[in-house]
Amino acid sequence: MPDTNCNFASVFFVATPNQGSVLGDPEHMVDMLDVFTNFLTAFPDGPILYSIEVLLGLVKVVATAAGTSLPGIATMGTDGYISRVLNTQPIRPAARYGAAASDYMPAPGSDNGYLLWRFADSVLDRVFLKDDGPVANDLVVPCDGVWSGNGHPSFPIERPLLFKPADSVWHSGFFARTETVAHIEQHLGIRRRGVLRGGPGGEVDRGPTAAGPATVEREPRIEFHEQVTEGETWPLTVRLDEASQRQDVERLISLLLAAGEDQVELAVDLSAPGFEVQGERYATITVKRERDPSSEQAVFRLRAVPPGPEPVKRVIIAAFWQGNNCVGSVSHTTTVVPAGYAGPYVGDGTAKVDALRLFPQRREAPDLVIYVRRVAKPPAETYEVAFRCQVSGEEYETRPFGEFDLGAVEMAKYLGDAIDPTFRSFPADLSLTDHEFERQLSAWNANFITTLSDLGRRLWLLLPQAFRDEYLRLMSLPYPPRSICVHSDEMIYPWEILRPSGAVGAKYVDMPPLGITHVLGRWKTGLGARPQPQALAAPKLVILTPAYKHDSLVGAADERDALLRLSPRPEVLTPVTRSAVERLLARIDLQMVHFTGHGDWDTTTNADLASLRLEQGGKIPAMGFASCRLGTEAHPILYLNACTIGRVAQVLGHPGGFAANCLGGGWGGVIAPYWPVYDPKACEFSLKLYEKLGIGRSVGEALQELRAEDREDPTALSYSYFGDPWTRLLFA
Repeated sequence: MPDTNCNFASVFFVATPNQGSVLGDPEHMVDMLDVFTNFLTAFPDGPILYSIEVLLGLVKVVATAAGTSLPGIATMGTDGYISRVLNTQPIRPAARYGAAASDYMPAPGSDNGYLLWRFADSVLDRVFLKDDGPVANDLVVPCDGVWSGNGHPSFPIERPLLFKPADSVWHSGFFARTETVAHIEQHLGIRRRGVLRGGPGGEVDRGPTAAGPATVEREPRIEFHEQVTEGETWPLTVRLDEASQRQDVERLISLLLAAGEDQVELAVDLSAPGFEVQGERYATITVKRERDPSSEQAVFRLRAVPPGPEPVKRVIIAAFWQGNNCVGSVSHTTTVVPAGYAGPYVGDGTAKVDALRLFPQRREAPDLVIYVRRVAKPPAETYEVAFRCQVSGEEYETRPFGEFDLGAVEMAKYLGDAIDPTFRSFPADLSLTDHEFERQLSAWNANFITTLSDLGRRLWLLLPQAFRDEYLRLMSLPYPPRSICVHSDEMIYPWEILRPSGAVGAKYVDMPPLGITHVLGRWKTGLGARPQPQALAAPKLVILTPAYKHDSLVGAADERDALLRLSPRPEVLTPVTRSAVERLLARIDLQMVHFTGHGDWDTTTNADLASLRLEQGGKIPAMGFASCRLGTEAHPILYLNACTIGRVAQVLGHPGGFAANCLGGGWGGVIAPYWPVYDPKACEFSLKLYEKLGIGRSVGEALQELRAEDREDPTALSYSYFGDPWTRLLFA
């Protein structure tokens, strides 16, 4: 087509209706449906067959009632889009055309011959008619219509592959024939290596080999000392070892090599708090089909910075990136000893691997990765921020853009101090009329949004100027980044509510929060990508809705009942007691866990003790999710529709709370609110989220759309998401 920007060297048409097909014409649509209804006799009885039969029956009714005209099928008719538009193009494209077509005749024992036999063939011979008799066809498309002249300058196609009636190749049987594959390979210039039959194992070179798709497996390792003294500089080697048959598969990174692809490049990115990395923090390694050890390693030089008066254990993480997908990581723990220290200490040297077992499906990757590394500079809590960019025309590997310090304030407390006092004035007087309540609620919402905007602008200014400048530059591009994943050591910074602003050239911009502008997800540095595969087909959902004697939630039951109608495979856990939840966490057959109820978060206590209220006065704390079989083996998504428990706070120098414990325990993602949510709105948000997931939106897409649609609603803006922004839950 003249208005497209795609060019192809070769095209091969297999059973394509290049002259249209009479089965797309209104008077013959029901004939086509009859053929496929007859084909269903091969399916075993059961709900799938029943559903397909009902569907085809309904389509027949619609086709008949609408004057036998279904637009999607009519485009492939003899007087539709193909003949009126495609075949009227005056310009001959440069592409070389090839084709395969068939004149089908059923025969006993042939592909589908026992199914279609004489019925379909005899019916369709009366449909595919010209003045001189039946037209050769494959039951759906006329044989000559695939390759012969049709008005387009690239037709007729020379030397097509034509199956004769004796071959019994019908419309869906072409790819079962080796002749089809060989003809396609010849047309596309794919050449294979031949083997001498009966010879001594020699080979005849018939051209370059087209290697098929393959999976290579490697075990990542870090070679470094168990203990070092401050001020010392040592080399650190990151390498990929060949997998042995007895190796634990959980320690292996799997990489897919496409057909014809002999190698794949990975970027190794080093996070080494407590060390000064001399030179670049990242390096490129190449993984080949035939392993080359020298190309599968990278060497860094680390200098130990002063740890303080006592020896300190430092965790070094090497993350492996394929584009903007983190495909795995390996960590190494080293004890750093102060210079001149004479007391007792123990070296470490323990290692941990978080690897990704890839499925054949390609993963969608974010346009931009915000990479946040902890830099140990006691007593400050300092972080370096960097970008990994895959925006078209702006691609670059990890590039640092400054440091920022969170040591002056504990972020969870800072967030609570800014937001929580506003909830003291939430309209809670039950004596208010509906009109007065709505008036006060509207005023409260407006005040909260103002507070949230002020907080978002202030959080933006805490980030380094170079970081802010680069983000605004990328957003000023003709095609700015749409999706972002924040890979961070800290997990406590509320990136969703950050509100960017500043000068772009001579223009000042004040942008919406990141959670509205971008398809956004957050992840923990050192963890491989989850879930895998990225799109979960027909996920099994379990719903937890505790029944409380006091403080019952009006919308909880409505939310549960609506979810039962939305999901094809729902399960309700009852009663929701601690023992029942423990049994749930021991399962491995779930991909989504949904909790609707009360959550308890107290900024004065340990964040790992934040909890969900259960029935019979029971609770389960965040650390109850830290190590369970469900998270470790099934990697499900956890949706906690409960007040405030989306927050993360530091515990013993590490992130604590539900998100931190779940991600560390293997869960595939966590959705939870930063602040208290209004019960009816929380129910409404939940149902809208599942509706969007049900039509194919990713989790990040659905959350972004909901925030944008209700940007003045505090409940819609409250939900954080720790997970891959492009995870899809294919409920349909």
